[in-house]
Amino acid sequence: MYNPIRSTLIVIFLTVIAAATVSAQADDIIVAWDPNDPAEQVTEYKLYYKTGNSGTPSGPPYNGTGLVEGNSPITIPVGQQIFNENNPEYTLTGLTAGVTYQFAVTACNDNTSPDPNESRYSNEVTYFSPEPVGPGLDYIEIEGNPTIQSNTAQYTLRAHFNNDTSRPVSTTSWEVDCADAEISRAGMLTVVDVNADTKCTISASYDSGVITRSDQMDIVIKSASGPELDRIAIEGSKSVAENSIGDYNCIAYYTDGTSAPVPAESWNEDCNGADISPDGMLRTDEVDQNIQCTVSVRYDSKYSEMGIYIRNNNNTIVTLDRIAIEGPDSVNEDTSATFTCRAHYSDGTDQIVSPGTWAITTGASFAEMTCPGGLNTHAVDADETVGIIASYTEGQSIRSDEIQVAVKNMNTFPSASPDKIVMDNGDPGTSSTGRWRSTKTKSYGRTSVLCRQSRKKYTFETELEGKYIVSFKWTKKARAKSVPVQIWDGNTLIDTVRVNQSKNRNRNRWNRLGAYTFSGRARITVISRYRSTVVDGMKFTKARRRYAGLDRSSILANKR
Repeated sequence: MYNPIRSTLIVIFLTVIAAATVSAQADDIIVAWDPNDPAEQVTEYKLYYKTGNSGTPSGPPYNGTGLVEGNSPITIPVGQQIFNENNPEYTLTGLTAGVTYQFAVTACNDNTSPDPNESRYSNEVTYFSPEPVGPGLDYIEIEGNPTIQSNTAQYTLRAHFNNDTSRPVSTTSWEVDCADAEISRAGMLTVVDVNADTKCTISASYDSGVITRSDQMDIVIKSASGPELDRIAIEGSKSVAENSIGDYNCIAYYTDGTSAPVPAESWNEDCNGADISPDGMLRTDEVDQNIQCTVSVRYDSKYSEMGIYIRNNNNTIVTLDRIAIEGPDSVNEDTSATFTCRAHYSDGTDQIVSPGTWAITTGASFAEMTCPGGLNTHAVDADETVGIIASYTEGQSIRSDEIQVAVKNMNTFPSASPDKIVMDNGDPGTSSTGRWRSTKTKSYGRTSVLCRQSRKKYTFETELEGKYIVSFKWTKKARAKSVPVQIWDGNTLIDTVRVNQSKNRNRNRWNRLGAYTFSGRARITVISRYRSTVVDGMKFTKARRRYAGLDRSSILANKR
């Protein structure tokens, strides 16, 4: 027969874990109590609770409900949820803010009986779950130049809150992880001269009072002498057999025309049938058919990728059929555009590739190639035409393609401005910096594009004269907050609107930015944030006399 359970079970303390939310479910707490004598062979504890206010009388009935762990009483088996019998404790979650809770514990030593041998209630402990104060801290973001070309640079910290607001904040926890630099309590970075470009990481933390958030930024201290890094590329085979190894290298190209292999910061692949090591060694598995995938590399803030095939040994070898240059068919004078090259293969597949040669065949006085696929146009007196050719070699196959691109004179305006212009991403007049990739979701036109890099640009440019309402569209893939959108009249910045792409009600619809007067050329530039900035389309609608302003409060995160 069991001995009677002691009724001297005592709750000795109650600890509150800091809440990280401003919702009604604010607190998690830990309830701990004194253990019973081992001779009593306690098999489980029962945790009783009830809710009320500061005037609720103590004692039973303990009829509380609503906690994540269950309604009162909560059964806590020893050895399953109580792992240290000498220091029993239990975590409760989902306490409601502004509510008073009263707790008591009993011990049982026969959990197989319908009527277990249970002690009397312990002493009662009361806890008040506090009301949340102010908006909750969502994340913080370090702001400043990622490339240092002088002796000092200033960095600031911006806090973003879960009510879609943000503001600059101060912190004394700035740190930098390299010997060539130091950072002050105010975020001022001081660097020494370096013999070669040096990569460092800046980090900072911010304590809002109830939660702490951290952020870091990779920076590059530029050498005062020597060429700058222009781009990187992957060197290696574009076709690898199953159950074999492909060796890939990262090649750095510098502004003085030189190149050299460099140790990559990271290698990645999106292949189901392969895995790539940190030194660029791709090991393939057995595959049922030829698989098309991508190998990518990062070095010194640069990124490059290359499409490859994993060949099934029972299939015929895929050969290069043709290539096709892709890009806008017209470019405005004194602007730039980027062209890509797509390779088409004998098995019907295709992929973006990096041609070994880009060149201008006709109209060299009107434009120049500045980097692989990059075209810079010059001022022209009238519309002119430039021929672009690309050549690509894969194995023993060499293929070329040539296109004609119109260079538009921007001083010649149409006799009558159109009532409406809708521009899709990728249309003539669009250009970008950084990596913008297709979202493959429901969108306006062919597709929408997404960028997860910070401070990259996507620009829409068109000839317009008069007052127009400008509307911006993005898709459900967007997650960024406070995305800057610049409105330019020619070379004059006339407004910057910050939009919130994270709100569901703003997605998949035309969001009006405002009405603006253009004197011949309208240019809208979207500047990406690191949280999935999406561009789907831009619309210009001629403003009528009745237009008297628009309520943009639902899409604006901030306007300056």
